[in-house]
Amino acid sequence: MTEFDETNGFSATDHVRTLLQYFPGLKLDYALFNSAPISAEMRERYAVEKAVALEPPVNTPSELSAVNFVSLPLASESRFVRHDPEKLSKAIFDIYYR
Repeated sequence: MTEFDETNGFSATDHVRTLLQYFPGLKLDYALFNSAPISAEMRERYAVEKAVALEPPVNTPSELSAVNFVSLPLASESRFVRHDPEKLSKAIFDIYYR
């Protein structure tokens, strides 16, 4: 989710681009993004705070061609939308063992 005063209007690729801008020597091989749909009820709840769900990247800009963007269903909903720790850890280990 974006945060209004910090990342409003950011796309998934904007997040990665900003990391690389602030950490020039950083080598990113992968970037994980949630692809699980977020319910309309949750979207409305977050809209009150002007927070928006990130859409998985569709086209990778040429300057980010070295980064493998991986979109997987990683989110779960309860009171908030959060990355599900089990799904996230499985995704990380799957990437590690590739």
